[in-house]
Amino acid sequence: MRVLRWICVIFCFSSCAQTTNLIVNKYAFYNVVIPGNIPVDENGRPRNLRIDTAIYVFAETSKKEIQWEKAWINGKEKKANPILLSVDSVFIGYDKAMNNPIIIRAKAYLWQLYFSDIPNSGSRTDLENKRIVLQGNNAGKTFSIAFESPSEFRRPEPNQ
Repeated sequence: MRVLRWICVIFCFSSCAQTTNLIVNKYAFYNVVIPGNIPVDENGRPRNLRIDTAIYVFAETSKKEIQWEKAWINGKEKKANPILLSVDSVFIGYDKAMNNPIIIRAKAYLWQLYFSDIPNSGSRTDLENKRIVLQGNNAGKTFSIAFESPSEFRRPEPNQ
């Protein structure tokens, strides 16, 4: 009986060791976008200053057959719109703090995910402390990826 248990344990560990992780790497960046021409009132104060945050999410996966379903950004549900990139590296911009170039180099399948609003969608209060959560499906199994703190970057100037 003891031998049978050890054989089962060894078999389980060896089968787990041969499985590959679906998510190889994950990257999340954000950029604060301020419009170029800002209308002002008669006293020179900005009217309707709309500062927007552009979010860039990339996921490197070991498999190509993934269906990205939805995402939550600050607890608000969004539709995930994936694009499988056919390049092995992507230039994002420059690190805001150190001014170093940010380049993603992928060895597997690289996805860029865009998000769109879902009309009448709810929010999840349990996800508000997580900045971005993605949900997808692979081979009938649902999986989630959480991004705790995206990195801020800046776009290159037009003359660079």
